[in-house]
Amino acid sequence: MDYFFTQPSIITTISVSISIFLIGLILGRILGRLTQKIMSIMHIDTLILHKKQKTFSIQMFLGEIVSIITYAIFTIIALNYIGITTILISIVLGIIVLIVLISTVLSLRDSLPNIFGYYRIVKQNKLSIGDTISIANTNGTIVSLSIYEIQIETKNKNIIFIPNRLLAKEKLTIHKR
Repeated sequence: MDYFFTQPSIITTISVSISIFLIGLILGRILGRLTQKIMSIMHIDTLILHKKQKTFSIQMFLGEIVSIITYAIFTIIALNYIGITTILISIVLGIIVLIVLISTVLSLRDSLPNIFGYYRIVKQNKLSIGDTISIANTNGTIVSLSIYEIQIETKNKNIIFIPNRLLAKEKLTIHKR
């Protein structure tokens, strides 16, 4: 019988947790607006951005950051009161790591072939600045080599950028000097 009087009920625990969360939402909104108001009084946007016509507002941005941080803190406190904080934080961190890995792989999707092409052609001394090449019905002299592309100058003095990944895919003819 003492157990029921010493342990809070599930309804009480959930009610307190929801109350903490709602207080966090209200407090987050108040603190965000207060931050924006203080920044506005201090004229932070004009001090930092040095212009009257602004497309980006630092005071709005910082106000939103303060609100989001307050929301996060009160959400963690509410979840901790229920007792599921560690599980939820582990899941959220796992999702964040997964998103970062997927973003990294997608961003490197176009870069890696160019980097490997650069290594294969330039580092193995197959091409150098001043060589004349023919690739994909284009003839010209190499004026620049980089990790992502080579620049060739045609007889008409046009500069053409060729991604290094094309050097591995297309037929390349090198006319040494």
